[in-house]
Amino acid sequence: AGQLARPISRMKELLSEMVLGNFDVRVKSPSRGDEVEAMFQALDQLKHSVSQAMLFARDIGRNQLHKQYQVLSEHDVLGQALVRMRDKLREYHDQEEALQLQNQRALLEGQEKERTRLSRELHDGLGPLLTSLKHMIQRVDLEPGTKQRIKELLDETIAEVRRMTYKLMPQALVDFGVGPALHKLAGVMQRATGIAIHYQQDGELEFELPEDL
Repeated sequence: AGQLARPISRMKELLSEMVLGNFDVRVKSPSRGDEVEAMFQALDQLKHSVSQAMLFARDIGRNQLHKQYQVLSEHDVLGQALVRMRDKLREYHDQEEALQLQNQRALLEGQEKERTRLSRELHDGLGPLLTSLKHMIQRVDLEPGTKQRIKELLDETIAEVRRMTYKLMPQALVDFGVGPALHKLAGVMQRATGIAIHYQQDGELEFELPEDL
């Protein structure tokens, strides 16, 4: 009776620990070659299965949605539920990333439209006014030194407006594409910094990039 009572008592202790959520217990199967040994082996398999499900659930909780889990059988309700949960969280995660990308694109499109509007207003509105003012100053009877200073100031202002317009929306980018725009940008930077810049484009760009790119 003692040989049967001790392992049964030990199994009861192990089950009590598992009921409390402790699956770190060690299930040592006695070498008996009978039903008691088979029961301990089954208990060890149960412990292993539940532990694997708990680890998978922990991974899901940590948002490690790439983790895989092998469902034990068609009766593994817990495993199937966890896999469905992981797949649903993946779906939500993908939707969130798509929404963030959509919002970023919308923000960028709004910024580019505003840049284009400001560039057009500077180029088509302020630019001609400054040029007209320059011609008017040239026709006005002023002291040569004063007229020259005003002309130089207007030339600097016109050049600054052109630089601002180019930074907001390079017309070469709109009219001719990326390659010519980069070539022109290299020239602008070389004149502005005094640094020798060489731009080289290998081959022809036989495709057109989408406007948003």
